[in-house]
Amino acid sequence: MALFDPQIFEGDTQSEEAELPPPGTYPFIVDEAVTRSKERGNAYRSGNDGVELHLQVGTDKGDWLVFAHLVNTPNAVWKIREFCKCTGMGNAESIESAREFVNKAGIVKCKHDKDQNGRMRLVVERFMPPEKKKDGDKDQRKLPF
Repeated sequence: MALFDPQIFEGDTQSEEAELPPPGTYPFIVDEAVTRSKERGNAYRSGNDGVELHLQVGTDKGDWLVFAHLVNTPNAVWKIREFCKCTGMGNAESIESAREFVNKAGIVKCKHDKDQNGRMRLVVERFMPPEKKKDGDKDQRKLPF
């Protein structure tokens, strides 16, 4: 017996690919952070360990799930530091668990890119540094979450 009722697919007028929001800068919050490691058997294809972030990105087309990958390799240190600065996490070297990333929020610059199957998707181009108020107050951005 099929998991989904075949009748729900009849007359489906939705396109195979949803219309992506335009590339741009959007607020995000980390919904989930998954440790990827050889020890757990889910390391990246490169064999490196890291953290897979599930970002809820607020766009003009609603909230989108966007994945970001912080890979434990010298070539990716810039991205780890950029994420930590963006979210106010501080020193990246002191992070002990993927759980520390959950509910962190900031601003992300997204672009369009093709996935392994040739479909366009919204991806992280970079994590934006927090904006400072002129009076020296901490970041006062209003996130829609």
